[in-house]
Amino acid sequence: MRYEPGTHHRQSIRLPSHDYGEEGPYLVTVCTDERLHLLGRVLGSGVALTSFGEVASKEWSRTSDLREGIELDEFIVWIVREATAVGAQRAAPLPRPDAGKRLAVHAGSLGAIVRAFKSATTRRINELWCTPGAFLAT
Repeated sequence: MRYEPGTHHRQSIRLPSHDYGEEGPYLVTVCTDERLHLLGRVLGSGVALTSFGEVASKEWSRTSDLREGIELDEFIVWIVREATAVGAQRAAPLPRPDAGKRLAVHAGSLGAIVRAFKSATTRRINELWCTPGAFLAT
C-alpha cells in the first residue's frame, strides 16, 4: 500500500529530537492493514492466535536471535475494536509538515527492526497462503 497523504492521515508520535538507535526500552505497536482482525481473537480474558498470529509470534521471537544487542521483553497481543457512536464524526487529524516523506531508517535502529519484523511476517504469511505481494501490516 503506497502512502497517500490525502487519504492516509498518519501522524508520527516519534520525538524529533530522540535518537531511536539509542539503547533503552521501547513500546512497539503494529497494526494490520485496514486494521483487520487477522492475528487473533478475544476469548474471555485471553487471546487465541490465528495461524497468522502464530507466524507473527514466531517471527517476533526470532528477532533477538537474528540481531545482536536486542533483548525482547513482553509480547502482548491486544485486539481493540473502535466503537463510534451513531452519527458521530471523527475529527480530521492535522496534516504533518513532512507528510509524504519517508523517514530515514538506519541499520540497527528500532525502525529497521520493526520494518524487518513486518516484512518477514508478511512474507511468511503470504508463502503459507500463496498470496504473494499482499499487505498485512501498515
